[in-house]
Amino acid sequence: MPPPNTPLTDMTNHMTDTKHTSTDTITRFYFDDCDMRGEMITLNQSVEEAVAHQDLPSSAQALLAQFLSSAALLAGILKFEGLLTLQIRGDGDLPLIMAEATHERHLRGIVRLRQEADGTTIDGSMLEGKNLRELVGNGVLTLTIDPEQGQRYQGIVPIEGKNIAECLSYYFSQSEQLATKLWLFSDATHAGGFFLQALPASAEQAKTERATQQEQWHTLEVLADTLTAQESLTLPHQTQLTRLFHEFKLHISGSVPTLFRCSCSQERSENAVVALGKADAYALIEEQTAINIDCQFCGQFYTLKREDLDKIFPDEDKLH
Repeated sequence: MPPPNTPLTDMTNHMTDTKHTSTDTITRFYFDDCDMRGEMITLNQSVEEAVAHQDLPSSAQALLAQFLSSAALLAGILKFEGLLTLQIRGDGDLPLIMAEATHERHLRGIVRLRQEADGTTIDGSMLEGKNLRELVGNGVLTLTIDPEQGQRYQGIVPIEGKNIAECLSYYFSQSEQLATKLWLFSDATHAGGFFLQALPASAEQAKTERATQQEQWHTLEVLADTLTAQESLTLPHQTQLTRLFHEFKLHISGSVPTLFRCSCSQERSENAVVALGKADAYALIEEQTAINIDCQFCGQFYTLKREDLDKIFPDEDKLH
């Protein structure tokens, strides 16, 4: 495990003067000669749209890019239909980092900077040279799955290692799930990376082929570790996979588009007002003539006036 003081600059690999690929996509692949699979991701426009309205320093944007990639890849690892949320809340310079991904790989995310005593946010230079644990302080990383059907799941991920990829890889290594590891790279507006996962073996295979699978897994890890940030952020997936795993029989099974898409809406804003309650809602209208709701994820602005409240709440229950 890398030391805890590994700097953020090692994690984000800023490459602002490099030509990037332009397609936001995930490529699925399998190995024909061993029981392993994976997905490789590239995010460009999704990251740009996610950070466009947030006014973040480049290092915070790069971190959010990795969280978006992580959420998208986890949606493929865990195989569900619904919403996956990856979130850290802490008391450090970045008290909130959150990324969401649906099973359709629709992404959105936010980062919050710590506020100074006068209400202003901290200077971006204060983030430089810090790893993930130092940035979030005393905090918890949670993985939440809200399936369209079935029960909600939430897991606690230890903040181990220098970045989110190592945290999640550690989480999977400590769980009873299949061997899984992630590699992630990013700059302020682009992200790339992939995961590898061992496929389940039958009971008989587990007895006779365990040593072979472990050796194959180790070989794939060593090869994957040779991928550079520049290759991940600039090369097509086919080229990356060929360079990394040319010793194996690799089968690319298809691709999945990813995109930034916010789930906010006028209806959700009205539901938030309903949750506020009739009395408080009308009291706000009396005080400020309108209720203003802005979406933290996309910057969309919603305004509800008295006539909107009249439609939301039954006439007989209105407060005057």
